[in-house]
Amino acid sequence: MADVDFQDDLPLDLFQNFITDEMIAMVVEQTNLYSFHKSGKQVISIDMKELKQVIGIYLMMGVVCLDSQRDYWAEATRIEKIASIMTRDRFHAILANIHFADNLDKNIQGDKIWKISPWLSKLRNQCLLASPPTKYSSIDEMIIPFQGKFSKIKQSVK
Repeated sequence: MADVDFQDDLPLDLFQNFITDEMIAMVVEQTNLYSFHKSGKQVISIDMKELKQVIGIYLMMGVVCLDSQRDYWAEATRIEKIASIMTRDRFHAILANIHFADNLDKNIQGDKIWKISPWLSKLRNQCLLASPPTKYSSIDEMIIPFQGKFSKIKQSVK
């Protein structure tokens, strides 16, 4: 098995190795479906391009950190590369409706993380395909101390 070298790939190429158009299309479909179920009509209608823009905005927000999401569109602190892509209200409307699985699908509701399980399964498969284990692969596990009382998934780390 050949070693995978990501050094020469552009950031977009790296992203597309892990997040495929099929996975984006799945989120678009579920988001539009959720919007329809919530209101009885198609309130928010997004496409793959718009969802990719939301992801891109989120990634940019991780690089240029401001106190509030609204600050990226505010006049005094406006970040043109973000604000020119999409309006603040549209961005927040998409985030309010984003879904990864159908809420009405009873087949997947037994899992504690059923709302994202189908998508996570695809992500896991992509990670295995994009970065297969090599002779010198290493796995490092680090969990921060946490005792949550609101999570359905109980995890206690000393």
